[in-house]
Amino acid sequence: MRAPKGLAFAEIQARQLTLQWEPLGYNVTRCHTYTVSLCYHYTLGSSHNQTVRECVKMERGVSRYTIKNLLPYRNVHVRLVLTNPEGRKEGKEVTFQTDEDGKSPL
Repeated sequence: MRAPKGLAFAEIQARQLTLQWEPLGYNVTRCHTYTVSLCYHYTLGSSHNQTVRECVKMERGVSRYTIKNLLPYRNVHVRLVLTNPEGRKEGKEVTFQTDEDGKSPL
């Protein structure tokens, strides 16, 4: 069993991030019973004492997810977590930044 790989952005906007990763197969999970969760956290204000943390359990076979209702120009720290009867493997944490509000397309 290894952690999910290939976490990358598919689209970044001011208030949402769409992320994608490598689909998982039996060769990765080593069993048919497993869950993948997308865990993320970010700060609300300029101080780090207000942090939003959430883990969302993915449907089986899903390898893309959109985090919504984010704040503009904010760092969002994301990792994938694979859990099965053998244990838990966490992927490397990746940081993405939402766009500024009102950013005009080039």
